[in-house]
Amino acid sequence: MRDAVLVLNGGSSSLEFAVLEDHADLTLLLRGSVSSIGRHPRLRTEAIAEAAEIDRSLGDGPIDIATAFFEVASLLADRDYLGRIGKIGHRIVHGGQAFAEAVRLDADTLAALHRLEPLAPIHQAINLEIVALASELLPQAIQVGCFDTAFHTGRPELAKIYGLPRQMSEQGIVSYGFHGLSYSHIAEKLRGRYGADAGGRAIVAHLGSGASLCAMRTGARAVHALMESKGIPDLSVL
Repeated sequence: MRDAVLVLNGGSSSLEFAVLEDHADLTLLLRGSVSSIGRHPRLRTEAIAEAAEIDRSLGDGPIDIATAFFEVASLLADRDYLGRIGKIGHRIVHGGQAFAEAVRLDADTLAALHRLEPLAPIHQAINLEIVALASELLPQAIQVGCFDTAFHTGRPELAKIYGLPRQMSEQGIVSYGFHGLSYSHIAEKLRGRYGADAGGRAIVAHLGSGASLCAMRTGARAVHALMESKGIPDLSVL
C-alpha cells in the first residue's frame, strides 16, 4: 500500500529526511539525517513511537550525496517504509523566475531546473541528483519540488534588481533570496503562536553551513516580545 510520503532535504553538508503517513494529519513516522557528509558522516534518527533512535558513524572519510541517499534508503527498507512510499517531496534551492510554488517534477520541469545550476552551483546539482536517485529507486512515486526561492518572489521588483544594465536583469541576473522554506516555516510558527494578525517587523537568521538573513514584515510579533524581555530576539525558542 502506497500510504506514506518521503521528504528529502539535501544540502551542501547533509541529507535530512522524514517519512509521514499520507493522510490529512501527516503523522510523522520517521525523521533523521545524514550529517557532516564531507567529513566524519553520521546517520541519526529520532526516537518516535516504539522505534529507538539511531546515532552511528558512517566512517571517517567523506561520502557523496549518492552514498548518503542509499544509507537512507537502506534504513527505510529495514523499517519496512520503502514499499509504502507513494509520494516524495524535495527541497530544491532554485526555482528561478518560472517556479514560484511547489510543482510536480516531470521531465520538462527537471530540464528547466538543470538550466538554473549556474545560479546555485553548490546546491542545485545535489538537489537534482537526489531527485534522479529517488526516481530510480521508486519509479512509481510522484515527485514534487518545493523551492527556497519561492518565498521571496513576492518582493517588489526594486528589491530584486542589482545596479546592472537592464538587459542583464532581464536575462535573470537578479536577487532571488534563499532559505525560503526555513523562513516560511518560521513565519507560520509565529502566526500559529500569536494569531493570523501577528504583525511588526523582524529580521530572521538562518544559520548553518549556509547562512542568510531575511527581513519580514508580518508574522513577527513574537520578536517584539522577546526583544522586550531579553533585549535580543532569541529565535531558537520558536
